[in-house]
Amino acid sequence: TLANTRRFDFAPPTFLSGIGILILATSKATSFADFSGKNMGVLRDGVDTATLAAQKQARGLTFNEVIFTDSGSALQALRSNQVAAVIGDRLTLFAVDRVNRDTKMLGDQLSIAPMAIAVAPGDAGLKNAITFGLQETLADGTFAKMYRKWMDEPFKAPFEVPPGEAAPSRTLVNAQ
Repeated sequence: TLANTRRFDFAPPTFLSGIGILILATSKATSFADFSGKNMGVLRDGVDTATLAAQKQARGLTFNEVIFTDSGSALQALRSNQVAAVIGDRLTLFAVDRVNRDTKMLGDQLSIAPMAIAVAPGDAGLKNAITFGLQETLADGTFAKMYRKWMDEPFKAPFEVPPGEAAPSRTLVNAQ
């Protein structure tokens, strides 16, 4: 967000997050459209309501939003069929899914947002170290393997340059 760009400096985006959906493992749903007209749990802290409303309108979706303040309550409502699915920050939902055998992530997601590691403004040493480490693990395939293991899906590289930003440097110099 604009506010965060004023408070932090960021390493280049590494992967994409956004608004995702968690469903029961037994669900046959394949897209958000499968939930039209149903009750959907929404994690309040993980979803910007304006973004959700815009995405619903853009896709022509209508569903009833049941707001939850924590993932535990939302998961309980999902298991008891009070909601058909849980909508939230994709990474938060992946974390919930990794510790529960009765859920799965839906491949379809409502929005995409770049994820990057934040550092204190002006800490070029740490930012460069993180950037260099990420570049090396991306280049040798280690990052893709870790991503596949923990996210249970193939790694998709984020866009090369986020909108409105200059192209990142691909070379870091180790001055010793």
